[in-house]
Amino acid sequence: MKAIKSAVVIMSILLVLGFGVVIYTIATRVSSGVGNKEDVSSESVSLPESQEVQAFPQAFLELPAGCELVASQLQGNRVLLQFGGNRERGCQQVLLFSAISGERLGGWSLAAPTAVAE
Repeated sequence: MKAIKSAVVIMSILLVLGFGVVIYTIATRVSSGVGNKEDVSSESVSLPESQEVQAFPQAFLELPAGCELVASQLQGNRVLLQFGGNRERGCQQVLLFSAISGERLGGWSLAAPTAVAE
């Protein structure tokens, strides 16, 4: 009986210590900002030193009213832009650009379905 009481006391102490460690870990991560979205967005993107960046004129994209930029991704020397909105206005499209020259490399767009003549 004495052994069971000792085991219960030891387990209770371990539980309290475990909760203390969990609370301490959460508190330190919250105070240091680990996992904060601002940390990800403040990272800078740099080109390799071997590549020379050429100046190019500002590129303007004309989108129909109601279209919006949904996502963008930079990988290597390419920039992928995804637009969303009303499909009938031509908003659903993905465009691929060169990050070095600004040249449009290609793209995809979803068109509204057309009626099939029978």
